[in-house]
Amino acid sequence: MSWRHWRKLKLFAATACGVCLAKTFSPVRNVSSEKVVIYNENNDYVDQVDGVDSPNQCLPDENNLILRQVQVYFRHGARTPLQITPGIEQAGYFPEFVLRDAPHTLFWYSLTYMDNTPVESSSFDYQYRRTKLKGGGHAGMLTSYGQDQMYLLGRQLRYDYINTGFLCPEYNEEQIFVRSTNMKRTIDSARCVLAGLYTAEELNKTCSVKIVTSPSIDEVLFPNNINCPVVKDVINATMVDFDNIPGIKEDRMKMESALGLDSTKDGHKLHFVHMRDDLTARMAHGWMVPKVVLPFMDLVEENATKLLYFAMCGKTEEERKTVLPLSVGPALTMSVKMMEDMMNGKSQKMLCLYSTHDSLMICLLEAFGLYNNTWPEYAADFRLELYEDRNQEFWVKVRYCGQDKSLPPCSESMFSFDQFSKMMKPYVKEKKEYLRICNSNILKNLSKGGSR
Repeated sequence: MSWRHWRKLKLFAATACGVCLAKTFSPVRNVSSEKVVIYNENNDYVDQVDGVDSPNQCLPDENNLILRQVQVYFRHGARTPLQITPGIEQAGYFPEFVLRDAPHTLFWYSLTYMDNTPVESSSFDYQYRRTKLKGGGHAGMLTSYGQDQMYLLGRQLRYDYINTGFLCPEYNEEQIFVRSTNMKRTIDSARCVLAGLYTAEELNKTCSVKIVTSPSIDEVLFPNNINCPVVKDVINATMVDFDNIPGIKEDRMKMESALGLDSTKDGHKLHFVHMRDDLTARMAHGWMVPKVVLPFMDLVEENATKLLYFAMCGKTEEERKTVLPLSVGPALTMSVKMMEDMMNGKSQKMLCLYSTHDSLMICLLEAFGLYNNTWPEYAADFRLELYEDRNQEFWVKVRYCGQDKSLPPCSESMFSFDQFSKMMKPYVKEKKEYLRICNSNILKNLSKGGSR
C-alpha cells in the first residue's frame, strides 16, 4: 500500500504568451461501443446510452488543437487530523505548523456566495474548532506544509498554462473562476493555488480576486448528505454502521486489542477512516507512526479506503448506479455547463479552479473509470481540458495528478465532446430531477430487489 502524501511536480519550459498549447495524439483504437444502463428511482429499466468509444473516431493532430478551457478539481493540502485516535499518544501540532500562514501565499481577496451575498460562518469549521490538539492547533487546519503543497500545485498550473501561452501572467477576473467549499482549509488551499499560479505580488495589484462558495445545502463540491437523503442514508450505513460490512468488525477488534482498547465496555468503536486520517496527518508533518501501529498499516489503509469508497459511491454495483450520480452528478453537471457556455460564447472562463475534498475526488475517479482503490493524496488534482480543432469541433481531455488518463474502454485520454456528453449523461441532471431522486424510495426498492 502506498502511504506517499506528496508528489514531485514537473516543470515545463516556457513559451511566449499567446502561443496555443499543442500535443501530438495517435488515433483512438477501435473497440466495440459499450452501453451504460440507466434506471429510475424505482429501479426500472429506462434507457441505454452509447459508451465513450465510437468506431473509426480519430483524434486531431498537433496542429489542429487549441486549448479553450481548463477545469481543475483539487483536494486541499495537508492538514491537522479531524479525529484523535485513542490508545496512542497524540501528535503535536505547534504554531510553526498550524498557526503560521506561508507569507508567499498571502494576498487580498474577497469571499462571497455565488450570488455575491456575504458568506456566513462555516458550521463545519465551528465543529472542527471544538477538537483541540496537542501543541495549540485544532482539527481540520491547513498547515504551513499544506499551504506549500497547494502553492506548488499553483506553480505546476503556471508551467502548464501560463508558460505555454494559454493564459497570460496578469490575472484577469473575466477569465478565472475559483470556487471552494465553505471550509477554511479549502478556501486557504484555493488562495495558495492562486498565489502559486500568479504570485501574491501580482494578485495584490488587481484587488479583484474573488473566491466563491455556497451554503452547505447547495454545495456541489462534496457528496451532499445535507440536501440529499439518499446520499445521507448511504453514508450513514457505511460510516456509522460499519460493522455490518463483512470483515470490518473482525479487523476492528484485532486493532482495538493491539491498542489495549475495549469497545464492548465503553461503546467507542475504533473507526478505520478516522485512524487513517490521524496517521496520514502525522506522517505528512514528520511525526513517527507509533510502533504498535506499524504492523497494522496495510490493514488500516485497506479498511479505511473501502469504507470511504462505499460511503461515497455505494456498496454494491446496483447501489452505485443510483448513488454515484447523486454524489458527483451536481459537480459534473456544473463542469459540463461550463464547457457548453465556453463553446457557445456565453462565458470567457478559461480556467476554473475547484477546491474540494477526498470524498469528491474518489467519486470523480470512479465516474471516469479511474478509481484504483487508492486514497487521493493531499493536493491531488483532476483536470478536464477542453480543446477546439480547425473544424470547430470540441474535444475533452482527462488528466489526474499531472498525467494524461485513458478512459475505459479506450486507450486514449481525449474524446470528442459528443462522446464526452454521452459519457456524462447518467450524471448530468437538472436540480429538480436531482432532488426528486434524492427524496425518493429508491434505496428501499433496491434493498427489496426491485425489478430491472
